[in-house]
Amino acid sequence: MIAAKAGADAIVAELLARGVQPHADSDGKLPLVEAAQIGHARTVALLLAAKAEPDFALVHAAHNNQLAAVRTLIEQKASVNARAFNGTVSPLRAATV
Repeated sequence: MIAAKAGADAIVAELLARGVQPHADSDGKLPLVEAAQIGHARTVALLLAAKAEPDFALVHAAHNNQLAAVRTLIEQKASVNARAFNGTVSPLRAATV
């Protein structure tokens, strides 16, 4: 979902309303991760409301210093103990590298 990466909230909302799943894109990238790592907090909230899985995105948002996205993900119950990059990197570790 290219719209998620671009932070095009109106388009994301329309796609979700039409039944597009908030999961894997055609190129295999997760729309929530794309939005979180760039810092599109409103897009993150839209995808979370559509039941996107938040944990992996939290690590990416933390790694890219996207505080608004990190807050949104944690408020929506993303696990602060989640791991990414083959299970080796936590959100705290990602924020420090």
